[in-house]
Amino acid sequence: FKLCARVATLVLWYAGEIMTFLLLYVIWCVVLTQCVYADHFVRETSEDVEEKALLCRRCGHDIAFPSDIITIASQLASRRRNETIHGTKTAFIQLFSNPQGHQFEVITLSRADYKAHGDVYLEYTWFPGFKWRIILCPVCGVHVGWSYEAADRTHTGDIPSKFVGLILSRLLHATVVDSLILTPRAYRTA
Repeated sequence: FKLCARVATLVLWYAGEIMTFLLLYVIWCVVLTQCVYADHFVRETSEDVEEKALLCRRCGHDIAFPSDIITIASQLASRRRNETIHGTKTAFIQLFSNPQGHQFEVITLSRADYKAHGDVYLEYTWFPGFKWRIILCPVCGVHVGWSYEAADRTHTGDIPSKFVGLILSRLLHATVVDSLILTPRAYRTA
């Protein structure tokens, strides 16, 4: 009986040590992850002001930055509105429907980080004079929008020859993510 009690004591002691180690490891990972993400979500602007990224809602990858938002109006949008995206920049949001009846709120940007998918089409374009292609998050592969390029190589005008339309509901602003990552009370300084 004494041997069983000793073995049980040792097992409990080792289990406590392992749990303490795992807890410390998890805390270290969270702190390290917050430090890495804090740098990852930020881009320095010309005014030395940090700009937070627009992230893929599924995996958190930096897709674009609010400073890349541009206004390209389409007469094919069923609704249009201006809205401030998480207090950083006003975006021109347009509601489009595809031939299958799916609706998307889209913002237009001069550039983004994406992976092109499939063929380029001129049919059913929401921006007349521009070909489109589906674009995916380069990390998780979720559909985040469409890339557009001028159908005519001699394109001139106010609209850039290339731009992207991102689905607003597939994006998350880094300030929202920052507000979700909280420091446990035990580690806060008074």
